[in-house]
Amino acid sequence: MIKIVHAADLYRRPVLAASMFRDRALQFKDRLQWGAIETDDMGLEFDQYDELNPIYVIIEDENGQHACSARLLPTTGRTMLREHFSDLTGGVDISSPLIWEVTRLCLAPKEADGISPRRAPAALFWAGCDLALRSGVEFFVAVYFSHMQRVWKMGGFAPEVLGTRDTPDGEICCGLWEITPAFRDMLAERSGLAGRNALQYFPSEARFPAAPRFPADVTVSRLATAA
Repeated sequence: MIKIVHAADLYRRPVLAASMFRDRALQFKDRLQWGAIETDDMGLEFDQYDELNPIYVIIEDENGQHACSARLLPTTGRTMLREHFSDLTGGVDISSPLIWEVTRLCLAPKEADGISPRRAPAALFWAGCDLALRSGVEFFVAVYFSHMQRVWKMGGFAPEVLGTRDTPDGEICCGLWEITPAFRDMLAERSGLAGRNALQYFPSEARFPAAPRFPADVTVSRLATAA
């Protein structure tokens, strides 16, 4: 099962929440050894952006624990891209009600509900696209290490690369995905979820009211000219 949940509602699923933050610590601090990662006394990893009531897309295993997840934040507020990686966009400030930032993509080494680790990124993006389309969002943006570009390409959903730079941990990229119904349906096929009742808005869809349509934002056109 894939759950879409606000941070403010994570207390309703304490096992799922704790296992997600624990898996994030295992991936980002222990395995990848990112220097900026901090954990609490319980071995859980969360940062200042988790305090902004983001939306989490979480694949839940049969025991109610975390298998894979990603975090979504509107670019009209604080984002990691603006505050730490703005050089990747050529100085263009990505701030638009049409664009959400995707961060903290985390994968636990196990399967959940028949979704293999190879298909998990497509499953997360499929669920995120479902939410984005009902919310009037047209683009996802993310910063990731360049090796993930192969994952996106293998899944058939490689983004437009806006910029790259080298870091001590490797090359990083900023990518932009356009969200459309066709893109969502393709991800459903790629993830093996087409026709399955695999998505739950938690605790209910009423917690995710559809947003009004906003006029086209100048930020997107500026990105095109800056590329």
